[in-house]
Amino acid sequence: MLLLLFIQSLLLSFNSDPTGRSDKDLYFINNNPATINNNLSFGYIPNKFNLSELNEIYLATNYKINEIYLSARINSLNNDLNNNTNFSLGTIYKYNELFNIGINFNYNNYIIKNYINENSFSINLGAIFYFDSIFSVGAYYNNIPLNSSIYDNNDYFKTAISYSKDKFSVFIGAEILFNINSGIVSGVKYDFNKYLALRVDYSSLINSINTSLSLRYNNIYINLFLSHHNSLGYSQNYQLNYDY
Repeated sequence: MLLLLFIQSLLLSFNSDPTGRSDKDLYFINNNPATINNNLSFGYIPNKFNLSELNEIYLATNYKINEIYLSARINSLNNDLNNNTNFSLGTIYKYNELFNIGINFNYNNYIIKNYINENSFSINLGAIFYFDSIFSVGAYYNNIPLNSSIYDNNDYFKTAISYSKDKFSVFIGAEILFNINSGIVSGVKYDFNKYLALRVDYSSLINSINTSLSLRYNNIYINLFLSHHNSLGYSQNYQLNYDY
């Protein structure tokens, strides 16, 4: 049960965190290896699911040179109860503004104090197809295991179609956490102006609703998140993001 709640906690952060976005309106594919920009993120999650032991400070970055990129993320910088560190090496192939294909190789270290301290290796695959300036389809398959791991069952697939016009975007799709659950994911986003955007997402797979308010000035974002998980409760996430 503890392991399942931990995986759901990771997925909840995974889905509500825009680190790695690059396409203006494809905000629903935040961890697709076909959409990576140079950026740096610093975030704070206080009292995750109302547990003071789960205060979390994290740092994440992507550095891209042409089609090759390096990514890193370190969670829980401020406590030794739980920690997740990830390093990735990937590449993106783009064809005539019609589609992107991406792949990356990952090293992960998971720690839950006095319970788990494990290293794992995995592959992420992803693609985006642009039908026109309004419709796009994205899909990715993350955490495909390369070694025997207690986390072998957390490989995750997501696909969705996005409609974007003017200030409004909407998406709907499906997601699968293999050997555990599957569900529907959907969301809407509205750009009030070039400085302010509001987004609401729903996932039936992890029974959560995620709301975010994004304040932007040039390439600097302040992202404010509120997530509600039916079993785990509320979680907040405050993030400063810089795209460079």
